[in-house]
Amino acid sequence: MFDLLVFAYAIRCVLEYRITDRESWLLRASLAFGLGMTNNWAMIGFFPAFLVALVWIKGLSFFQPALPGGYVSVRSGRFVALLRLAAGGQPR
Repeated sequence: MFDLLVFAYAIRCVLEYRITDRESWLLRASLAFGLGMTNNWAMIGFFPAFLVALVWIKGLSFFQPALPGGYVSVRSGRFVALLRLAAGGQPR
């Protein structure tokens, strides 16, 4: 029963995104779908349909990166610094 609830919530989030165009709905849908896939193997089978629905709603903008390159490089730099700290080294 919980699997059906998670699946219905993921669909609701996609439909809410279609109406409001707020990216937070896509984040919620992805999170719900990911949680559903860890709990139920059938959700893995529905994943291609989920992607097709997202491409259909977003159009060609689905394939454009959402984050600018500078932001990604800053985040990856912080990640490398955290890895160095975890390994016992000094961050530069």
